[in-house]
Amino acid sequence: MKGMSNTIKCNKQQQYVAKQCMKHWECDKRSSGEGLVGLGGRGPGPRHRRVTALAVFIGGFLAACGPDKIFVFQKSDDINEHYFQRYTLRLCEPSPASVVSGRGEHTITSISLSPGEKNIIAATHTSQIFINPLPSLEPSKLPSLMFTPLHAKHHEGGIVDADVCLWKPIVVTGGRDRTVRVWDYQTHNILLSHSFREDIFSLSLHPTGLHVAVGMTDALRLLHILFDSLRTYTELKIRRCAMSSFSPAGHLLASADGNLLVITSHITLKKMFTLKGHSAKVSSVEWYPDSSAVVTCGVDGYTVAWDVLTGQKLWEV
Repeated sequence: MKGMSNTIKCNKQQQYVAKQCMKHWECDKRSSGEGLVGLGGRGPGPRHRRVTALAVFIGGFLAACGPDKIFVFQKSDDINEHYFQRYTLRLCEPSPASVVSGRGEHTITSISLSPGEKNIIAATHTSQIFINPLPSLEPSKLPSLMFTPLHAKHHEGGIVDADVCLWKPIVVTGGRDRTVRVWDYQTHNILLSHSFREDIFSLSLHPTGLHVAVGMTDALRLLHILFDSLRTYTELKIRRCAMSSFSPAGHLLASADGNLLVITSHITLKKMFTLKGHSAKVSSVEWYPDSSAVVTCGVDGYTVAWDVLTGQKLWEV
């Protein structure tokens, strides 16, 4: 019991010192505008708004401050210094979207350590969980400075559009986080995640699962689905395309351009028809099972069927 009481006393003392150091950190940051100058003057620290999580371990403490970052502080032998910053850990590599915005991807809300203080667990405001070994404070050991997700990383901020492949057990999703993700719905695993610098408005998966059409701010992009990334092979000049759909046979692509419907050959990559049958925005596009015709619905309340061989209207409701 005596040893246990000493441990509890030590932990409380470490927590107190850590909190006092972090208060000092934030005070320095507000007064200087430069973030942490150093707890005792050892080198530059992070430039960020506030500390969001703390965790104490034997020999130091962890502080989450700044998007995607955890700072490891080690107890100093200098009585005037208390603690100094030893390592900077990152949850993940910054995505293009986070680089453009400058806000990062994750705000860390909680940090926990495993009972033996071997692993760090970090939870974020986007409901993501990351894990990484606690870095050794011994100079001879090279630590791991990058966390790994504890589970398949999902979208942040909602899904804009999704489509299912006709020939393979995969589904593709596009999110408000400017990422397109390819999933295997049989194994429940993510196969691919690709980030963009622009917002995503729609997507359509080719029946073979080898291509995807993604509506973005400046154009409708057609991309190859590769092993570890997406690669653009052509663009259609349709801004903010809100709806597109490949034909079941895969040789045609129907895409909405305001109140117009654009039919493009996926073989020649050339426009075949621009069809006008609605007085307002086209809200939905569906194909006949034999790919001979396409049906559109508009915000004006009309439903129109088109013959894709002739470009003529078949019927209207």
